[in-house]
Amino acid sequence: MKTIIFALLSMISIQLSAQQWTKNLPNDKSKKELNFYDYQNAFYSYWTPYNLDKNGYYMENGIKKKAAGWKQFKRWEWAMKGQIDNRTGQFPQQSAQNIYNNHFKSKSKSSTAKIANWSSLGPNSSDGGYAGIGRLGAVAFHPTDNNTYWVGAPSGGLWKTTDNGNSWTCLTDENNVLGVSDIIIPTDYDTSHTIYIATGDRDASHNSSIGVLKSTDSGVTWNTTGISFNIGDDKYVYRMILKPNDNQTILAATSDGLFKTTNGGTTWNNNLSATEFVDLEAKPSDFNTLYASTADGYIHVTTNSGVN
Repeated sequence: MKTIIFALLSMISIQLSAQQWTKNLPNDKSKKELNFYDYQNAFYSYWTPYNLDKNGYYMENGIKKKAAGWKQFKRWEWAMKGQIDNRTGQFPQQSAQNIYNNHFKSKSKSSTAKIANWSSLGPNSSDGGYAGIGRLGAVAFHPTDNNTYWVGAPSGGLWKTTDNGNSWTCLTDENNVLGVSDIIIPTDYDTSHTIYIATGDRDASHNSSIGVLKSTDSGVTWNTTGISFNIGDDKYVYRMILKPNDNQTILAATSDGLFKTTNGGTTWNNNLSATEFVDLEAKPSDFNTLYASTADGYIHVTTNSGVN
């Protein structure tokens, strides 16, 4: 069984191998022998002369620059501080999943609560060193076929299965952005073959959005809609909801506010609200009543579809 240290070191080597600071790592240790403090010392010893501010920026010839890899390293550093051996800096040898499974193996069945009958549908391995632990942020189901559904990965595209997860096909390999934050499958999919996807990574912001894309051939080709961004705009589409019994009306919560289309995405009304909403739900019996939440933890309600 692969240990978590292998995955961690693979992540470091893949994401950060191009960074100059890694040259400061000890030369007398193999990758498997390197510990948390080795990485930490190498990183800070390289960047200390640059007098970085707390956000990882420094001044060079009067120009403010961002230290390459700063955000990624700080995120990794924060995640690992609570997992390492503080004395030696050694990485954990088992994942939380291993510990959890071993815990229940050691307990008698009579002393454990009933466990739902879940099974992994894969994938279970990755050439990138993550060993199947990548995120999936969205799922949508076929209106009439329980064996067919779609999942969206924040960095890995839109995937479809027609055999209840035994095999998967990626539908977005040719798109400019592979992140998928949300998926809409209209109730007339069998005849319209229409799919809507919100692009980008709504949770970790690893991939910004190029807007809402639409396919009318079951995902073979994709077209832009009235919500369209450039990759460098740093915009996000967080959530989409479809109006019941109306496959042309969709609401989208974005970093630019609340959008609504009544013509299947051709045009969108973006005057509903300028607030950045990260989640959105409609009252089941009244699509004009909406509940939207912000990244700051506030919940807003409207009874007139976003006018106020």
